[in-house]
Amino acid sequence: MHESILVLEEDAGIHVFTGCCHRGVMSTLDYAASRFDKPILSIVGGLHLVSRSKSGINEKAAKSVVQAIKKHNVQNIFVGHCTKDKGYKYLKAEYKQTQQFSAGFEFNI
Repeated sequence: MHESILVLEEDAGIHVFTGCCHRGVMSTLDYAASRFDKPILSIVGGLHLVSRSKSGINEKAAKSVVQAIKKHNVQNIFVGHCTKDKGYKYLKAEYKQTQQFSAGFEFNI
């Protein structure tokens, strides 16, 4: 595994907490799924979609995130700092269950 993640396991599945996913969310979710052999209920963290392009997001990375979420049928998506507002809006358009968080945000999973 090329990045550190935290996985919370419950009977129904797992919750994956990431840093910034610099190497991509697909490999992160693939790794978690292979280690626990349970559904991924949620992903929480930065998804590193920030870019210096005109659109403000890394479109290739954004498409990869969408593919990973579909592949693993992730039910809840909580995105943080390096996803940025434009990345959040991109994901929210694809998945209504996407939420944005910052320091101090509380949520139940």
